[in-house]
Amino acid sequence: TWDDDSGVIEGVQQHGYDGEDFLVYDMKTFTWIAPKQQAEITRRKWNNNPAGMAQRKSYITQECVEW
Repeated sequence: TWDDDSGVIEGVQQHGYDGEDFLVYDMKTFTWIAPKQQAEITRRKWNNNPAGMAQRKSYITQECVEW
């Protein structure tokens, strides 16, 4: 969601596996967090992809708020 007064964007994006959180996107730092050790390799790979991270940030801060 977008707060017109403060300009704050809030939302959540997460991926799960087998009924548990696997990766969660942190809207404050615009990085992925791995709640489980099994997701650490994927977290590092996704966070170290500058083009993918820029696309994700743009999508969340510009496209999603229009919905």
